[in-house]
Amino acid sequence: MLASGGRPLVVVLVAAALTWSAAPLLADLLARSAARAAARTGDPPLAPDAGGTVTTLVRPGGEPDDVVRTAVLMAAAAGPVAVVAHRDRRLPDGIEDVATVFRGATVEEAVAEAATRVETTAVLVVSARSVPHADHVRRAAGLLSDDVAWVTGRVQPFTDEGFAPDHRDELTSRLRARARRGGLELWEPDATLVRAELLADHPPPPGRPWGAWLRARRAEGRRGVGVDEVLALRSTPLEPSAFWPDAIARQRGAAADLASATRSGPARDRLLAGLLLARELYGFGVLCWASLPLSMGASGEVPIAAPAGWAAAVAAGLAVLRWASLRAATGAPLHPGRDVLAALHHLPGSLAALWGATTARVPSSRAYAPTRPLVWASLVLTLLAAAPLVDHDPGAPVSRTAVGTSLVTLLLLWAFTVRALVQRSWRRRSHRIALDLPARVDGVPTRLVDGSPSGAAARPGPQGATAGSEVRVEVDLDDGTHVTTTATVAARRLVDGDVVLGLELQLDDAASAAWLGQLLRAGTERAPRRAVHLPDLTGGGTPRARLANLADALSLGLVTVCSTAIVAVLLLVMLGFQPLVVRSPSMVPTLGIGDVVLSEQVPASEVRPGDVVTQPDGLGPEEAMTHRVVAVEPDRDGLRFETRGDANTTSEVWTVAPETLVGRHRWTIPWVGRLATGVRHSGTQLGLAAACLAAVVVALVRRQPAGRTSRPAQVSA
Repeated sequence: MLASGGRPLVVVLVAAALTWSAAPLLADLLARSAARAAARTGDPPLAPDAGGTVTTLVRPGGEPDDVVRTAVLMAAAAGPVAVVAHRDRRLPDGIEDVATVFRGATVEEAVAEAATRVETTAVLVVSARSVPHADHVRRAAGLLSDDVAWVTGRVQPFTDEGFAPDHRDELTSRLRARARRGGLELWEPDATLVRAELLADHPPPPGRPWGAWLRARRAEGRRGVGVDEVLALRSTPLEPSAFWPDAIARQRGAAADLASATRSGPARDRLLAGLLLARELYGFGVLCWASLPLSMGASGEVPIAAPAGWAAAVAAGLAVLRWASLRAATGAPLHPGRDVLAALHHLPGSLAALWGATTARVPSSRAYAPTRPLVWASLVLTLLAAAPLVDHDPGAPVSRTAVGTSLVTLLLLWAFTVRALVQRSWRRRSHRIALDLPARVDGVPTRLVDGSPSGAAARPGPQGATAGSEVRVEVDLDDGTHVTTTATVAARRLVDGDVVLGLELQLDDAASAAWLGQLLRAGTERAPRRAVHLPDLTGGGTPRARLANLADALSLGLVTVCSTAIVAVLLLVMLGFQPLVVRSPSMVPTLGIGDVVLSEQVPASEVRPGDVVTQPDGLGPEEAMTHRVVAVEPDRDGLRFETRGDANTTSEVWTVAPETLVGRHRWTIPWVGRLATGVRHSGTQLGLAAACLAAVVVALVRRQPAGRTSRPAQVSA
């Protein structure tokens, strides 16, 4: 039986699940204690009026050209702007006309080169998905001095719309801020303001988290301060293809930073970093909780003897208490449904963060490969490797080779899947900000409800305006000025009975400057609001784009389903269960051809009439069959079994010793055996191997366009 091996596994899973669940609360309590001990219970206020000068270094990733270009334009409100990129990174055409470009063998090298050439006191490094809050950044720069080398703030979304809510990000940000007040130095992406001379004298090492660079400077006697102010605004994604690249990259970077913090420094800081790291890796805690019912059902081991209803009520109560306590500790808003949704959206990033947590290094995003064919190829390889788990010799256990190969191919599958998610298109044309401005479209009164540097949404729009038509737009800006221009109707849809138009604005230089100023005011002076969700203006609504999205969704769904099934089978195999494929109709309707039977190995003396068993080893594979026990009688040679298939009229008689292990049926997985048997057919394997080879060839042939080069220049205020 599994009593000897089942209980340790269940206990370990319970302990791991509880540890992951309690980690955020423990981190908060430890950070509060450290902050009180250091007499740092609050953040310093920003400079009231005067501040320092700041150069914004925009670091492009996988954003569309328009996003990079408009991010540079909007960053100019805070001061001089430069673009830092790898020398092979392709940049938008004409970007050198609006910003100085620095390139290097690594992005860190480009940043260090830019820091030596700026003429401002401070540098703010942001991704192209974020824009500095001009007023707050300049005032935060006023806190920099000979004693204060950096200032850390927080990031806020432009609007409260998008694919996934940011409440989990807000909660994490508050925990990190409290940890910083407790003495743990962490780098906040897009919201860490650094003295330019410090970056010039000490270039960040490539591949290492920038938080490690801060902690190294602190070990040299430097220090920083945190402020509870928004230093940057981030554009939120519209859909999964846009959400996952950014979320996975940020979670992997945060995990690497926290892992680095656990390897040096005071014991309290290392423990605090470890607890925060456990929060970033919460996906493994979710897996532990999800696997508990399976492991307890398989092993029969329940850590606490209690009625199921009471156990479920206590578990739910503990979950609610943890959630409410954490919310109360951080002051974050209570949004249970959206919190769960955000947690599910962040789950792939949490699992992908394991590499950064293990190596304390930030994975490079420079390498590019068309990973969709590689995902399909690795999925096929995983199915080929996993087929022997269920389709094997009935007289022999599952081989260790099959188990090891399945694990390796499963890891390879998820490596390519995560890579594919990271490299997905951002699918947003430009930064989008909620508005509420009176306007007229072809003389019809309306209101602009959101806007970007090159477009806007009008609600309600004229009934006669159709997609592709040109209209005249007049807008009353909130500073009392007016903008009059033409626009092309890029999208049209009904929202709550109103016609909403997506407009592509045709702005001249003067109108563009006024419109950009309006967006900056709306993005920085108001709280986030929900914007109107319009169809994607970058081609996402075309048949080809919809087909690509469908293929991505299908591949991700298949990867998730197949991975879950394989992990479940592997867990059951490790628990001692024996999966076998039904090959005859002798047990119809109980068992059909192609069903997978999961049998637990029990002594023959524990088998009773009515049980469905698989004959033990030693009777010959040709005689090994899964039938129902009709009778069990003592015999001079041991126990005499009479078994019969539910669809048969004749029985089989066999005798074994009482201590002989017999496979007793526990669960049935319908139809999976047909897939496993079909995959193992020689012709099928040959065809699948050819398809995998073709996919790899496609992935090797397709290349990302080479980057353009630019000559660094002086950045002046």
